[in-house]
Amino acid sequence: MEERDIRQESERELIHRIVAGSKQEFCFLVDRYKQKIYGLLRGMGASPMSFGVFSF
Repeated sequence: MEERDIRQESERELIHRIVAGSKQEFCFLVDRYKQKIYGLLRGMGASPMSFGVFSF
C-alpha cells in the first residue's frame, strides 16, 4: 500500500476517513485547528480551567 501525506489532503477527504474511524486523521485535524479553537473559546470568555480534560 502506498503511504500518503495527510497534510496534503483536503479536509473533506480527512473527514470521510474520520467518520469511518481513523484516529490518525482525527488527531491531525485537531492538531491543525487547536490554537484557533483555543483562541475562539478564550475570546468568548472561557477560562483555561473550563477546558477540563482538553490540553492545548
